[in-house]
Amino acid sequence: MTRGLIKVSAAIRIRVAALVCGAVLLCANAVVAADQAKALAYRTLDPAQFQNTVKNWNDAKYPVLVAVIRNLDEWNAVFQPTPVMGTNRPFAPDAVLFEREAILLAARVMPAAPGWQHALQVGKVLQTPDRLTLAYRYAKSARAASFTVKHYLMVRVPRGLWQQVVFIENGATVGTLDIGKGQWSLPAAGAADDSHETRERPR
Repeated sequence: MTRGLIKVSAAIRIRVAALVCGAVLLCANAVVAADQAKALAYRTLDPAQFQNTVKNWNDAKYPVLVAVIRNLDEWNAVFQPTPVMGTNRPFAPDAVLFEREAILLAARVMPAAPGWQHALQVGKVLQTPDRLTLAYRYAKSARAASFTVKHYLMVRVPRGLWQQVVFIENGATVGTLDIGKGQWSLPAAGAADDSHETRERPR
């Protein structure tokens, strides 16, 4: 009987030790993953330099539209031209840009209160071997406005072999794109639009 208890106790100790080792290993992997996240150099694009705007989307279901744009076909799937007479601004970046860079896009419908042009600001861009993270701030105005606008953040980054791209607004994740599975926008570009009509961004 005593030998049986000793065997059971030894088995329990071995099992507990294995669970502890597993937990320690998971923590170590998490630390390594955090340590692998490196700040990535980026540049922003001013939406006003192009004659276009983001196409309407269901912002009631998706408050933030996010995308990783890697070529002109993807650009044209997200944006629509808004030509202005007497203006020679382009409708899209030069195709050369996409040879080495991608554009991270985060778009919102927001009140057209004074200062709305500065409501979206980049915080940081972090990269691990298979994940890219864009953290930004959205400062919603407390002042009333008679109409809304579509405003967006465009961030140029060097192209990478990411499996996922994560968008974080004010500390909360608002979109995760599974690039490895072919998902480059959320909602999917070209999806049926049942959103309300939004007044375009003034030029």
